[in-house]
Amino acid sequence: MPGPAAVEAAEAATETKNCGFGVPNSDSGVLSVVTAELPTDAKDTFIATLEEDGFSEITVDGSTGYIGPGEEHGLSGELANVVYGFDGNVWVTVHGYLDEEDIQPIADEAMANVLAANS
Repeated sequence: MPGPAAVEAAEAATETKNCGFGVPNSDSGVLSVVTAELPTDAKDTFIATLEEDGFSEITVDGSTGYIGPGEEHGLSGELANVVYGFDGNVWVTVHGYLDEEDIQPIADEAMANVLAANS
């Protein structure tokens, strides 16, 4: 999880699933997708921190979401982006070396699939 607020929220989660993707034989880094169930107080605290830290509010598959300012990582200086989506107590995180327009559709799909699996 990128950042201390995300780590703190993840530690409060009652259930989590993690998945990482990488392109073999490349230096493109890893794309991680994390889904979790957050207690309401942990979710509210995390969202308040995202808003204070300058994350932009977006929509993730029709749900509330936030996209963070890209952070430089590694020797290449590539930008890593992160998208957080929230629907009730469902939390979806997508983090990786993708542009904003490429990372958000992955978050949309992750949220849609988590909600469908739990409907």
